[in-house]
Amino acid sequence: MNKELKVINNEENIASRAYKLYLRKQKFPQDPISRRCFNYDKLIDLAKKWND
Repeated sequence: MNKELKVINNEENIASRAYKLYLRKQKFPQDPISRRCFNYDKLIDLAKKWND
């Protein structure tokens, strides 16, 4: 559990991995991993419409 906590507490690592996943979703939308992820661009658009 200490190893897991160390990874979780390393925010730079999480942010870097999240950005890599975002780029993967953009480049390869039909990739099996990409298909399991949210489409963040659509979520951002919906959030903007919700605020209006």
